[in-house]
Amino acid sequence: PSLLNERFKTYFEDVKLSFDLRKAGYELMYVPASKIWHIAGYSTERNTGKEGKMFPEIVYLHTRNKIWIARANANAITKPLAMLWQYMYCMLLLVHFAVKGRWKKYNKVIQAMQDARSSQPC
Repeated sequence: PSLLNERFKTYFEDVKLSFDLRKAGYELMYVPASKIWHIAGYSTERNTGKEGKMFPEIVYLHTRNKIWIARANANAITKPLAMLWQYMYCMLLLVHFAVKGRWKKYNKVIQAMQDARSSQPC
């Protein structure tokens, strides 16, 4: 069993765990001598072709999960600014992917924005 939220699949699940631990009253510390072993491996740069190296699904997960983290952890004062930042970043991604003709990634950013707005991880 994992302490990481499985709805994230990958990207930012460790950040969510950190926020959850802090909310539960734990103190987080940086321990330079610590080691973490990653059991499963996955390269984000195996893809080739017009869409570039990174798979469109990776763009989706990264974008959606960043928005989830911002929504769940910003306080009432910082949430509007955090959400504005997230959606402005998405707009820049959309422009970038449109200019490059990477329409699968473009559509994944749109889907991520819609999914992040309509759902929240447990």
